[in-house]
Amino acid sequence: MSSTPHTQTEMNPQARPEPILDIQNLITEIRVPGRSLRPVEIERLVVPRGQVVGIVGESGSGKSMTAYSILNLFPTAAARIHSGSILLDGVDMVTARENERVRIRGDKVGMVFQDYAMSFNPVISIGKQLMEQLLTHGRHENAKAKVLSVLNEVGLSAEVFSRYPHELSGGMLQRVGIASALVCDPPLIVADEPTTALDVTVQAQILELLKRIQQERNLSILLITHDLGIVAEICDLVYVMYVGQIVEHGTVHKIFKSPAHPYTQGLLQGASSVQSVGTHEIRVAIQGSIPGLTEIPSGCRFHDRCPYTMDICRTQEPGFYEVNGLQAACWLHDPEHSHG
Repeated sequence: MSSTPHTQTEMNPQARPEPILDIQNLITEIRVPGRSLRPVEIERLVVPRGQVVGIVGESGSGKSMTAYSILNLFPTAAARIHSGSILLDGVDMVTARENERVRIRGDKVGMVFQDYAMSFNPVISIGKQLMEQLLTHGRHENAKAKVLSVLNEVGLSAEVFSRYPHELSGGMLQRVGIASALVCDPPLIVADEPTTALDVTVQAQILELLKRIQQERNLSILLITHDLGIVAEICDLVYVMYVGQIVEHGTVHKIFKSPAHPYTQGLLQGASSVQSVGTHEIRVAIQGSIPGLTEIPSGCRFHDRCPYTMDICRTQEPGFYEVNGLQAACWLHDPEHSHG
């Protein structure tokens, strides 16, 4: 690759103290006639306080469903959390009562959605919608002043307060979406493909905005993306996801310098450059396509696309191995099988 991402502190993500988010043994199910599909099966995922953590992978990897699982708020009634724990600032979102989850969504975590245009009521002004969030969380004092302050923080003028969603451009709406996530001052933001629907210039502006706000507020951000340029530019830690599972994780510097999992290697080979953030997507240099949830192969889920497949890969699921400071779930790094 022609460039490397910005240098980060070299630490194992699971060694950091007091994470704002700690997911363990999470299984999310979607019930369909006659069976249940599992779009998310995460053994461990940690977001340290004040850090930006990326989840990267192809479409269909389970990234967005992971975000919905964290909020315990799904786009379909057929989806539910089957088992595991999601500790969000010390509260388990799996076992918490719904009224506690409602409080946490806003007070502890804000969500920036991919489809920002669908996030707002078209017949209520922007200011009223943001004020409603504050009132819902019992923050009545100086609510209008708080909304105006947050709008200013994301680069919008005071007149946006009285505007309606259809009167704003896509970039302005996405800034409102970020303001919506920030208005209750949560310590964690979950951003699901926050720049995908925007043109290249606006993508770069939104990314710079997220970076600035994260640093000024010392926020934690969980960034879900398929764009490796964004990962290199903004993330401290990276989790690589494939068919619902984490296959590799570590610091962004080590992931880009020496990826240990063949899937991560393929993703990086398929991205032509990381110099211009937002100007490219993953162009996969991997044979085949990601399997659907009804077609998950046995053993390692990547074995039918992997150039290094061994017999054990077809029958047994690998555990994690430490490789140069990274954690990779691949039989290549097992001493008994590393030479085929």
